[in-house]
Amino acid sequence: RHEQEYYPLILFLARTGARPGEALALRWPDLDFQNRKALIERAFSGGCVTTTKTGAVRTIDLTRDLADALRALHVTRERQTLEKRWGEVPEWVFVTNARGCPMDYTKLRKSFMRAMKKAGVSGHKLYDLRHSVASHLLAREVPITYVAAQLGHSKPSTTLSWYGRWLPQSGNGFID
Repeated sequence: RHEQEYYPLILFLARTGARPGEALALRWPDLDFQNRKALIERAFSGGCVTTTKTGAVRTIDLTRDLADALRALHVTRERQTLEKRWGEVPEWVFVTNARGCPMDYTKLRKSFMRAMKKAGVSGHKLYDLRHSVASHLLAREVPITYVAAQLGHSKPSTTLSWYGRWLPQSGNGFID
């Protein structure tokens, strides 16, 4: 409600577990609305486009609400393109409205902090959205291999070492 310009990007991070730099480097052709998928093949780091942290390309799943929000964002970008006479829709999914340039990580981080403050929540960083996705999926007994693939960990053992405490530890039904 308070940070509308950043809402789709923050939602993307909160629903996918992608790294912020990966989200900032998304281009429209990377999104498959029909199948609710996003191709993660690059990242912004230090203001430059580079490979992902692991150097690997992956496809991640999008929730229905996220796919809808991204579709709506594309319609907004088409309208802005006409209004601001950009010539064509910017290639980057997440841009600053003023110039159609890729969003800046520092501004995103500050926007997230403002939203958290307005919500009365403190002590969290933008990257915590990634941790939330992982811990929630694992707590719901989603296979660790799926979570690792979604997060872009090259091995499920990496996911296990970071998030193993969120795996269910007991339950009478396990033995059955």
